[in-house]
Amino acid sequence: MLIRIISEEIQEMHPRMILIRDRDIGGVEKALQEANPDWSVRRAFTAQIIINHVQARDGEKIDNVEQALDRAVENGVKNLVVQPTHLMHGAEYDELVDALDGYKDKFETVTIAEPLLGEVGSDATVVNEDKAAVAEAITAEAVKTAGFDSLKAAKEDGTAFVFMGHGTSHTAKVTYSQMQTQMKELGYDIESVTNKGYRLISKPDILYGPEIEAYLEEESFCQKVECHDSIDSTNIRGKQLAELGEAEGTLIVADRQTAGRGRRGRNWISESGVGIYMTYVLRPTVQPAHVSGITLLAALAMCEATYQECDVLPQIKWPNDVIIDGKKICGILTEMSSEVQYVHYAVMGIGINANKEKFDETLKDKATSIYLSTGKKVNRAKFTAAFADAFGGYYRRYMQDGDLSAFVEEYDELLANKDKEVIIYHGMVEDATPDKISRGIARGIDKDGALLVEIDGSVTPVMSGEVSIRGVQGYV
Repeated sequence: MLIRIISEEIQEMHPRMILIRDRDIGGVEKALQEANPDWSVRRAFTAQIIINHVQARDGEKIDNVEQALDRAVENGVKNLVVQPTHLMHGAEYDELVDALDGYKDKFETVTIAEPLLGEVGSDATVVNEDKAAVAEAITAEAVKTAGFDSLKAAKEDGTAFVFMGHGTSHTAKVTYSQMQTQMKELGYDIESVTNKGYRLISKPDILYGPEIEAYLEEESFCQKVECHDSIDSTNIRGKQLAELGEAEGTLIVADRQTAGRGRRGRNWISESGVGIYMTYVLRPTVQPAHVSGITLLAALAMCEATYQECDVLPQIKWPNDVIIDGKKICGILTEMSSEVQYVHYAVMGIGINANKEKFDETLKDKATSIYLSTGKKVNRAKFTAAFADAFGGYYRRYMQDGDLSAFVEEYDELLANKDKEVIIYHGMVEDATPDKISRGIARGIDKDGALLVEIDGSVTPVMSGEVSIRGVQGYV
């Protein structure tokens, strides 16, 4: 049995405060229950004044800590876990520990979890993952609530964010100094003023799940964001999760990949801090032959996100390379597990050259980044959310219609090769022989995503799995 002990500070009894508190508590309880389906979750308050007020106002009876513990004993609970909602250690947390100590012989096991900021530590230099997560989450929420795209934008507007905690005589007050240390270690620009405290000036460009989620639309197709500092491949991770039954709409995001792959097994160079590497877990209801259409929709979504966030409209090199000024900024790779007429799942991987400042000699004529093309740094978290939402809209419509009819016109407008002569390589470009090369005029796509190529006056649909397309003058 999981006992959920909720700590409440004594505050002014404002109705809206109570409503918000209840909403937050309910969310925590729901998450705990979903994570522990075989356990029972119960609520208790430590502040009797809160209990009395809620009962008088709403007629709702809530146990205090002792009542909750007595009830657990009466119900024959053997294993007890207490998850407080304290922000940090302090006198109230100590009192809770003392109360539990008096019941430890009444259960087989008694466990009390750490407060939100984790263990105190001995001095101001002690930091941990909990403090890091809170620092990033509150910063992202502050920026969003204030209506800014980034801390840089807030700074340029003359806005500073001040994070404050109430004082305490408890030794746990060192937690505030530790949070200061943690924010500095994360790369946040902190301005200090003697006897006045600190204010946050700017923050590093970190791909952090809660920050990405904060930018998502309310009814976003993206249901969950899993972030990694480094990973072998987001597609590999996506397939692992899909095999384990992960829900559609889960997004895996990485700052760096060590084994990223592009089309036909080519390596995708994935540097830290400059790109966006992500994979969507999908469970499409279309036939396996139509899954390839998803990559075309991803290209459309990438164009939309780039225009929305960077004020530049890319083009598409069929089928799914997103380009600016004839150079590639994004690659998309969709893989699936299927039977003859049924798709178990698909994973759609996207690699974006966001803030890369230079390319080596072998790539500089074929690849670029959004930064090199626009001169503006990309807010990677916000851009990721923009793409996730844009793709979700396209994908939902595709699952409804079953083909690309609704998107043909939009796609053709962005097609870089439209009404231009193209070279068709039947197989790998580097392995092509004269009998495997033909020329024609690209006329757009059909409802199945095939490229319509006019050859000798006759229009022929060409499928992406069969050929490679190049412009007469080169890559485009």
